[in-house]
Amino acid sequence: MKQGYAYFAWPFRTLHLKPSPLLNFIPESPRWLIARGRVEEANQILHKFATHNKSKYPEEEVNVALDEEEKFTIKQVLTSKTIYLRMLNLALGWWSVNFVFTGLTMNVTNISGDLYLNMFILYLVEQPGNLLCMKLIDTRLGRRLTNCLSISIAGIALLCVAAVPKGKMKYM
Repeated sequence: MKQGYAYFAWPFRTLHLKPSPLLNFIPESPRWLIARGRVEEANQILHKFATHNKSKYPEEEVNVALDEEEKFTIKQVLTSKTIYLRMLNLALGWWSVNFVFTGLTMNVTNISGDLYLNMFILYLVEQPGNLLCMKLIDTRLGRRLTNCLSISIAGIALLCVAAVPKGKMKYM
């Protein structure tokens, strides 16, 4: 959304000083609030989530869970081989996805036309995929299969683009 906002926000050199208009509508993370000791605000947000989802909000369980919270060090996490391999797999996956996405985003500058308009179009193109993934995660597919499918489809699409001969893309 910031890309569309940047198109109309001049001068662009001060864009980083302007907050995103969507920040007013996104609540703070209850987990972050609890970690900072702001339990009452976290309870209000969790209550709001529960009413939106038409479910009962168990305040007692949240307060009890806060009292029983344990602190773990990275050494304790890395001693388990299973957790270590999962963490390594996730780190490699996140790194790969961010590396490719950053490369695609930076390559938008090579497309002819206005940079901000191109970034906004990139944003509009990626939103259906984001919404589809959010919906698929809540179905029987779950997080793991949805993640694997989306990364595989993106990889196949990028390989197809790489297979196109250089002179065939006239708009680039």
